[in-house]
Amino acid sequence: MVMRLLYHMSIKRKQMLIIMLTSTAALLLACAIFVEDDVINFRKGIVKNVAALAEAIGNNCSATIEYNDPNTAADTLRALRAEPSIVSACVYTRKGDVFASYNRPGMAPIAPPPAPAAGYQFKGGFLYLFHPITQRGETIGTIFVMSDLSDLKARLGRYPAILGSMFAAALLVAFLLSNRLQHLVSDPILHLARVAQSVAQEKNYSVRAKKQSGDELGQLIDGFNEMLA
Repeated sequence: MVMRLLYHMSIKRKQMLIIMLTSTAALLLACAIFVEDDVINFRKGIVKNVAALAEAIGNNCSATIEYNDPNTAADTLRALRAEPSIVSACVYTRKGDVFASYNRPGMAPIAPPPAPAAGYQFKGGFLYLFHPITQRGETIGTIFVMSDLSDLKARLGRYPAILGSMFAAALLVAFLLSNRLQHLVSDPILHLARVAQSVAQEKNYSVRAKKQSGDELGQLIDGFNEMLA
């Protein structure tokens, strides 16, 4: 069906269709690369911010671990209420035991996960980050911070409108440019077709096609005129 439609389509429309399809494919690829790169960089930014927050809270909790004061550690963790994205946090002792914990108000309590080595992972729409707590160069515990990805979800929610506008504007520019520039190819071919039709119908071999360029189309018109001669 598509090939039959293309078969009867004028060369001008074929050129426009090819240009628009090529532009669309290139734009889709560019948008996909842009979104993927932006998401990766934004996730790195979230990790960096949460790691800085965990380090600051961990430093404030180091003395409470050393003096075995879990209540003060819990009070320190409650300062995380100022960060709406923080879902849960926990301080572990050197042995991996839970020393103090925090859960965002209004949410069901989240059981602290086992304390692994320092690092992070994205799991189930959340960021799990573990950071060592040090005192005088010695690791005395670990702090765990769990953050939701609400900022990333909000950012992704804005992509359709932003990319849709960019996509539409780019396609409009491509359409206008292709509509204007395609004459460089289609006009010499259409002119040659009209001359050939005139010769075939009127048997007038004195007419000549007008050469409009020095490329392959110009060579084609020269060869056509030589055949008429």
